[in-house]
Amino acid sequence: MHRCLSIPEILRIIFEYLVTDVEGEGPPDASSVTRPLLTCKAFLEPALDILWESLDSLAPLARNFPSDAWEESVVNEVRNTSFHQHMQPTPASATYKIRFTRPITSDDLNRIQPYRRRVKSFTLTSSPSSACNIDCEALRVLTLACMVHLNEEPVLPCLRCLHVAWDDMDDTRSVHFFVSDKLKRVTVALPPFKAELGHLAILSVLGIRAPRLEYMHCAEADNTRDELIGSTISSMVCAMHNLRIVHFPNSALDTLALNHLASLPNLHAVELFAPPIQSISTSSVVLHAPFPVLRRPSLRAFGWDDLISFAEKILPEHLEEFNAMVDNLHSGIVTSQLRQLNVTLAAKCRTTLAKVALQDTDQTSWRPLDPAGLTALDMEPLLACEKLDTLSLEPRCSFGELGDRFLLALAKALPKLRHLGFPTYSRCVTLSKFTPIGMLYLAQHCPHLEWIGLPINEHLSDWVGKATGDTCASRVRYLTLGRSPLRSNTSKDMALFLSSVFPDLEKIVAWEGKAMDDPSAHNWKNVIELYDYGHTIRKQERA
Repeated sequence: MHRCLSIPEILRIIFEYLVTDVEGEGPPDASSVTRPLLTCKAFLEPALDILWESLDSLAPLARNFPSDAWEESVVNEVRNTSFHQHMQPTPASATYKIRFTRPITSDDLNRIQPYRRRVKSFTLTSSPSSACNIDCEALRVLTLACMVHLNEEPVLPCLRCLHVAWDDMDDTRSVHFFVSDKLKRVTVALPPFKAELGHLAILSVLGIRAPRLEYMHCAEADNTRDELIGSTISSMVCAMHNLRIVHFPNSALDTLALNHLASLPNLHAVELFAPPIQSISTSSVVLHAPFPVLRRPSLRAFGWDDLISFAEKILPEHLEEFNAMVDNLHSGIVTSQLRQLNVTLAAKCRTTLAKVALQDTDQTSWRPLDPAGLTALDMEPLLACEKLDTLSLEPRCSFGELGDRFLLALAKALPKLRHLGFPTYSRCVTLSKFTPIGMLYLAQHCPHLEWIGLPINEHLSDWVGKATGDTCASRVRYLTLGRSPLRSNTSKDMALFLSSVFPDLEKIVAWEGKAMDDPSAHNWKNVIELYDYGHTIRKQERA
């Protein structure tokens, strides 16, 4: 055997490659690692490490107990029962459950010790990828055995990453035994409407039993917000001192928890929920210390006023990114709100800010938009952020007087732009005053652009023949135009314009999956076909 194969790091790289699906999708292929494992004794330990590194069920461990300790039964569930009501379950359609037939002894636990210590990542779910799981009673039996025979040692003592995605968790005792003092990453997906006791139990003990935790993500399904979850998370956070990244997009933290987060020396990314302005938790927020290394905050709220007020109170200086999303149920952002937010960002981090992304979740066309629309004055503070390379403004809004002159000013002020996005759904497109001339300005002054999202009304300017080939943004790969209107007699001219200004586009998105019977949709389809044909010819000529 070659001496390189005795180096553990090299063997790990080889086995990681073997166990991964060829296309990077689908479950790991354990058989490809099993073969070399049986070939050479030197391969045994690193191969077992890879095979047991990540689990989403305790069934593989249970199958290593003596045969008299467990039994496997088929759960008679058949998919697509509306079409096959009398069909018997098959291996592909049935799921399996393992239950224990006797109490688990210390000898049984010693038998699985070489395997359970290898598990570094575990997903606690009722729907594992292998279609085989242990039932809730079996989970209780196993955790009880750990309590009695292992001095309350966790079921998986070396666990580094835990993902909880089990909706029906009413056993508070069992879930404790998945919390290891070596845990560094935890994700809890809470069920809709109300969290179970098991979820609350995990959250309540993390701060005590997982002191090394660096990454914490806790989100509630369907954007429901449970006050009990919020108070539980706040208590948990106050006991954690090594956090680097936290995501709490649905739960408002109290002032004590926010101050604790603000004092952490290594916290560089957060996602927080901004409660309503009139709530006590917002009005009493006063941070005693800034976030010393925070660079990437993300805020969520029910309204833009709530989010802006919260941002003014907690955002530190020297941010590199700012992301905001509003679950907007009434109307889009208005001119005064955007101006206030941009002034706040520019005042705090004008010399460091590289990304701004604003979005709301309600982009239905029937809700009213601010008739005044956004103006250049609202955007002016951001134009002073010289390092800005990503600007994504996609909340529901009208553009007002923003047009090609604004794009020219923006392109000159922000030459480092790589990503520029404006909302492209139909209502905004109707009010847009951007034209192909604006895209020409971007190509002239932003040589690093790679992604553009821009609604245009091409009939508002005389753009035909203006692209002479001297202006070329060869790095742009993606152009999305939404439901931009296009006249049939300009389809060929538009294809020539785009080929001249953006010669290496990989994808053009216009009217994708929307009202394909509209004349503009058909015209844009012709543009894309002509562009792709010309692009293919150019590639062949270069070759």
